[in-house]
Amino acid sequence: MARILHMADMHFDSAFTSNLSINKSKLRRSEQREVFSRIIEMVKTEQIDVMLISGDLFDSENVSEETINFMVRKFDEISEIPVLIAAGNHDPFNMNSVYERISLGDNVHIFSIEGGFYDFENLNLRVSGVSFGSEDGSNIKTPKTLHPEFSNILVMHGNVVSGTAESGIRYNPVTKQEIENSGFDYIAFGHVHSFSGINVEGRTYWAYPGIPEPRGFDESGESGVVIGNVLKAGSEFNLRKVLKRNYHTLEIEITADISDNEQIIELIDSKIKEYGNQNIFRIILIGKLRSDFFIDIDLLKSRTEKLGFFVEIKDETEMEYDLSVDIQDNSLRAEYIRLMQKKLDECVHGTREYRIIENAVKYGLDAIEGRLKP
Repeated sequence: MARILHMADMHFDSAFTSNLSINKSKLRRSEQREVFSRIIEMVKTEQIDVMLISGDLFDSENVSEETINFMVRKFDEISEIPVLIAAGNHDPFNMNSVYERISLGDNVHIFSIEGGFYDFENLNLRVSGVSFGSEDGSNIKTPKTLHPEFSNILVMHGNVVSGTAESGIRYNPVTKQEIENSGFDYIAFGHVHSFSGINVEGRTYWAYPGIPEPRGFDESGESGVVIGNVLKAGSEFNLRKVLKRNYHTLEIEITADISDNEQIIELIDSKIKEYGNQNIFRIILIGKLRSDFFIDIDLLKSRTEKLGFFVEIKDETEMEYDLSVDIQDNSLRAEYIRLMQKKLDECVHGTREYRIIENAVKYGLDAIEGRLKP
């Protein structure tokens, strides 16, 4: 039996999104290293035999000296444990690659772009793998290097697709049928930034562990590292979460009974506490506002910015307006409503043009009725 830890998509030295300040972006990059240190500790405490990294360990070929020194030091902490890396589309193995320029340690091995394998006779294990040599990995060929008596693992970056390899899919598309026919006991994939679940095609298990530490609101799904025992006769795997912070997009409905901004602040505070104030939040306000209430978005931002590591607020509420006018009413308000109602009638409801005219109605009536904030 071989006990493995499978990770992917660390993306060291990548930019952190979500409008973070310079200082908070620096802190997030430091927290990436903290998370990787947790993974190395897990390798030690979980008695891992082999560590597998399925691509995009680095975000690009431009890797800082500090990051390289950190990686060398961390891999040296597990110097007796082999680390096998298949380069991905962000860190392809070519003449400009960090893998070509420096050694990450005697125990760290990078698969070539032609593919290859390493045998561990004490574990009855063969680990095969192949690296991207360019950003799209268009010329990758899956190694067919099975050991007849050992457990067989494949380490690779790529896109698992249904049916035949779909036209236009970049980054090494692999079909489920190809997985089933591969003969491997486990395929350690990288590229998708959320946990795929532990899947099985025929007798071949496969998984994406996801990104260990998310970097933006588009990476908020379940993720971590996969730990498992690989056997020729059957295997078992599970996901371990290692993240420092997660990203949450939360909708808060503003109803007609809300009449002041303090109520909204209390709702935001309560919602953030449900998820943990160490995290990063995008709060989207939705619903219909009463016509005598104005959301002060600047006030909400200043009052909620310390409720989480970072809090972003978007106002997508709509005002409940009375657009009925008496036929005899010749006021500015009535004439404006008639004009805008005609424009709305000429548009398809729900389209971008309709939404623009709706906003024009809102801001126009706010100005006419004195609600528009200077």
